[in-house]
Amino acid sequence: MTNPSFFPDERMWSYGFWKGKDGKGCYNTACLGFVQVSKEIPIVQPIDDLKPGEPAWWHCSIHQDKNTGNWWITRLISNPPHNVDIGYWPKELFNLFDNGADLAGVGGVVQASPFGSSPPMGDGVVR
Repeated sequence: MTNPSFFPDERMWSYGFWKGKDGKGCYNTACLGFVQVSKEIPIVQPIDDLKPGEPAWWHCSIHQDKNTGNWWITRLISNPPHNVDIGYWPKELFNLFDNGADLAGVGGVVQASPFGSSPPMGDGVVR
């Protein structure tokens, strides 16, 4: 996400958003909800603030722990191969996912400032 009113600059940032019971939701760790567990990889960080040699894209898994019912986000890292649990959303946040889900979505939204038209979705590269 690039959003200078939400983040301190105009860089692209990773983020997490949840929407659960009663339509309530929150970004990152701005309110009670997402539980950050990784000390290595935060849920929110500038995309260009990566370690040398680290790709500028992420492969992640969102899955439900069968024992606790909590929803985990795990970063899948291929070189060297290892997975890092970033954190989880407690099952109590959601009222429709007691028995799992068939699909978890990841996406983006394009929205202009209040004074402009919406730009096209893309990677920021002018072609």
